[in-house]
Amino acid sequence: MITNRDFGLRFFQRSLVRSPVIQLIPSDKGENTFRIFVLGGSAAMGTPDASFGLSRVLEALLQETYPRLNFEVVNAAMTAVNSHVVNEIARSCARLKPDLFVIYMGNNEVVGPFGPGTIFR
Repeated sequence: MITNRDFGLRFFQRSLVRSPVIQLIPSDKGENTFRIFVLGGSAAMGTPDASFGLSRVLEALLQETYPRLNFEVVNAAMTAVNSHVVNEIARSCARLKPDLFVIYMGNNEVVGPFGPGTIFR
């Protein structure tokens, strides 16, 4: 599977659209693989540079601590999203048989696309 780069168009107008981190995810989990999806907004995504975000740190820590297991930590977070959007992301990710979801969010419940203090209106 590959990340849907146009996913944000469901929630944002084209001029404000946000994009997820583009990743290739094997459809089938390998044996001895523990698959984790990190969900949330920009803090979970790792803005300004996702290569230093929560998912990369978590993956490095888990691989160091449990070297006999294979960890796939997928950064499924997106800038400026709240629980309405994260719920849809989680539903899509569930098809890939996750072992765990890690959710790191909160601020965008107010300022996200459906929050009372949104800047997108």
